Amino acid sequence: MPLFPYPGTGVTFGKSGVPASTAAGGALDFWDDTGLNAIFHLRTTDMANRASMHGFPALVLCLTVGAFTCFAPNAASAASAADPSASAAFAANSDIDRTLTRCLDAPEKQSTGAQDECIVDATHAWDVRLNASYRALQNDLPEASRPALLAAQRAWLASRDADQKLIAAVYATVRGTMYAPMNANDVMMLTKRRAQTLTRYAADLSYARAGEFRPMPAGEAKMSDIDAVTRRIERRLPASARGIVRASEGKWRAFMSAQTALIAAICPAGGAPGAKACRGAQRDAERAARMAQIEGLEGKIGAD
Repeated sequence: MPLFPYPGTGVTFGKSGVPASTAAGGALDFWDDTGLNAIFHLRTTDMANRASMHGFPALVLCLTVGAFTCFAPNAASAASAADPSASAAFAANSDIDRTLTRCLDAPEKQSTGAQDECIVDATHAWDVRLNASYRALQNDLPEASRPALLAAQRAWLASRDADQKLIAAVYATVRGTMYAPMNANDVMMLTKRRAQTLTRYAADLSYARAGEFRPMPAGEAKMSDIDAVTRRIERRLPASARGIVRASEGKWRAFMSAQTALIAAICPAGGAPGAKACRGAQRDAERAARMAQIEGLEGKIGAD
């Protein structure tokens, strides 16, 4: 992925690499090794129509199924009951959202460039949270299950990078500077969702150790429906972007495959009550998040 200078910050965001592991299941330091997610070069001129951005903080917090506080409002209390350390993690996640909302609402942050900066700061915070969530889950998992976490996270990194290119291709078709913060938000959400998922996995692992499964609210998305939306995006984007759509789809499917072993590790053991339901619910959550993501992108193609 090329380097993208972020306007007005003097910071250049580079390629997100997958660090080599020195041992099976060795730690991945996502802050040191991947830094901030690549933020695509966004225009920083003032918005032509500020009214069109009314309600943007709500978009940031509840844009997709991946927004955990919107997707599963009871998750924090359930996690706290199972594992007090999970409560602190959920609280930290909520703090990031509150800080972002305050930044976006601030009178001095009402230009496109200032809104972008708010989201960049939040992206930084979610990267740090992802690193912490990864390490916490890694420490909680049995030694034998840690390679599954490493493999799933490497696959997620590849999927995320492919999705960043898809997001860039979609926003290349829009008209109006008001879409610049939405572009940055969609990129941020990739890391936010993953950080929240790993936080949830740590809570679910606490239940699994007791042979239990905590039911989780989740949408349902069929693979056939995901495929249909993907094909529509492919048809609607310029021909030059079709390879980007296919790469995003392929990397996501590879991630889902790699995720299978990790899901098995955080669910009750095979014969325990709720084991099958747990695995199915976790897969459904990933599919629902994917569906929400690509439906949102489809709706922005050619917007003005």
